[in-house]
Amino acid sequence: MINKRCNWSWGTRSIYHGMILIRKNSGWKPGINSDLNVWTSPWVNGDIPSPKDDLIGSPNNHLMNLKVRDLCDGNGLWNQSYIRDIFTEEWATKILAIPLCFSQDTDYLFWKHNGSGIYSVKSGYGVAFGSFIEDKGSEKDLLRITAIGKNFCRPKLWHLPGPHVWRILVWKIITGTLPVGYEFLRRNISVNPFCIFCKDDYKEVETLDHLFRDCHVISRIWNGSCMGINTLNNSHCRVGDWIISWIGYLGKMDDVVNRIVQFLAIIWNIWVLRNNIIFRGARLVPDVFFKLVSQSSYYASEAIQLGNVDLKGGRVDELSPKEDLRYKIKNFIPFYLIGKESSCLITRIKVDPSWFDNLEASAGWVAYSNEGSILFEGGSKFKAESASQAEALGIRNVLEWAIRNRIFHLNISSDCLQVLYQIAGIEQEHHLAKGVLGDIVTLLPSFHCLCFSFVPRNLNKRAHCLAKRAMSM
Repeated sequence: MINKRCNWSWGTRSIYHGMILIRKNSGWKPGINSDLNVWTSPWVNGDIPSPKDDLIGSPNNHLMNLKVRDLCDGNGLWNQSYIRDIFTEEWATKILAIPLCFSQDTDYLFWKHNGSGIYSVKSGYGVAFGSFIEDKGSEKDLLRITAIGKNFCRPKLWHLPGPHVWRILVWKIITGTLPVGYEFLRRNISVNPFCIFCKDDYKEVETLDHLFRDCHVISRIWNGSCMGINTLNNSHCRVGDWIISWIGYLGKMDDVVNRIVQFLAIIWNIWVLRNNIIFRGARLVPDVFFKLVSQSSYYASEAIQLGNVDLKGGRVDELSPKEDLRYKIKNFIPFYLIGKESSCLITRIKVDPSWFDNLEASAGWVAYSNEGSILFEGGSKFKAESASQAEALGIRNVLEWAIRNRIFHLNISSDCLQVLYQIAGIEQEHHLAKGVLGDIVTLLPSFHCLCFSFVPRNLNKRAHCLAKRAMSM
């Protein structure tokens, strides 16, 4: 702890607290030859395991310096009986779910709050802000972060149709972080805090609620839009909650994408018009405003149909090579990692892993000949830390089976887009599947022709049934 009477500067104190946060929120991923101490290193998905109660405080000096590599047998597998003798059943299950990857000899450090395991300033700021809110935040701050942030922003907001800048604006409105007049007034910043849409005789302070809904000018804009939204009866709730409610309501209607795009386009153009009036001397012309809303809605809808929703400057840009490959994978076009499409006979294998919250997983696969007849089908049961890791393990098992059976021309179909994107290199590897994907890369040179393709779940039922059967065994 920092001595409050010491003369550390504010910057030094910040660095010190940052180091504590980074150390607390980082973990180790063990390799086969791991040199990590079992009792002092956070190596079980970022946590330090505990021994059984009868081992705590007992004079087992030989266990004090136990390394993670000592928990493995000589074949690159976990020593299950030894692990269950030392740890509780809960910790033993978590340890046995960690895959030992032959391509990963050494340990590596990962950041818990990013899927790739790589630290970013954005995720670090989120952890630091969350820690500050928990220690010093008000009850209102806690309610806003937990209820709105978790229930809407994370699972729904970032998947809304339209340009990403629209989603960022909505996120700032919901979390109350948009710099409007009231915020400047509250911080004693000398700017005009009043709404620029209101008339001079009854100007009101520009709050988020007022700017995007309650202002009589904005209210008429909503009412005059193609959606005909009446805002007069909603002044009792925050505008962030109002936006969430409307998005949820529009999500249940026909033509949901276009309706949500139009709704977000109005919010975006209100903000753009407000800034143009303040900084560029523009003025409100209703016909021009609705024309801009219609134009931005059209561009967004066109981009969504083309598979590119990241608009820049209102234009639909050409797809990048990565986005083009993503588009092809979604449309069931195979991508080749080894070899290329030719006249050679390729064995097709459909694979489908299943994963449950108790860290149990299974995989089923069906091998088809070039004529469509079934050559082999089977399934296996194993442990995995996540669904994406189970998918990657299922593909690794199929590759190893094909090598053992001397099948070197292979087309693997999976219904997990995320893992296919990671194998294709168009998405960052998740830290839980990183070692398994490294094993897959190591196995690639064994094949003469190897390609991967996406298959929908409804066309992969046989492999799915085999995975469920393996799980029940």
